[in-house]
Amino acid sequence: MCAIAQAACSNDRIRYWIDALARTPAPTRDIVRRVCAETCVRLWAAAQMERVPRIERLVRAGAWVDAALLVIELDRPGWHLRRLLYEDGCWHCRLSRRPCLPDAIDDAVDASHASLPLAIMIAALEAQRRDAEAPAACPPPRAAAANSPPEAAQAVCCDDFS
Repeated sequence: MCAIAQAACSNDRIRYWIDALARTPAPTRDIVRRVCAETCVRLWAAAQMERVPRIERLVRAGAWVDAALLVIELDRPGWHLRRLLYEDGCWHCRLSRRPCLPDAIDDAVDASHASLPLAIMIAALEAQRRDAEAPAACPPPRAAAANSPPEAAQAVCCDDFS
């Protein structure tokens, strides 16, 4: 289990599990453990190892939603649950990198399933796929600003005095 988890997870493997979960009617201990073992690489990092037993306890107890939300918290730390909607017998889950932004400019992923925990897990896998496709060469905005000399920064007043 750990050997697979420590290897980098390919987009093909992520796509395989997205499709497998879409065909699964309800979560089971086996499928949740296999998805975590094969795709949730960050869970197996040394810093997270003490939290893995907590996921195991939730899975054993059948607390599928709590387990899926904990997986997002630990394995996809940059993503946040933005929306859960139940409509026409199907759960719709949206994860967002910036949940305070309007929908039109938000970088979000969506997933749907008849089972709430599986909709959340599919959305987490979609977020992982999105992260894998993102260009790694672009530094985050804060890192770029921190490296720039102070004289290059300019203050801008955005108040409306009219």
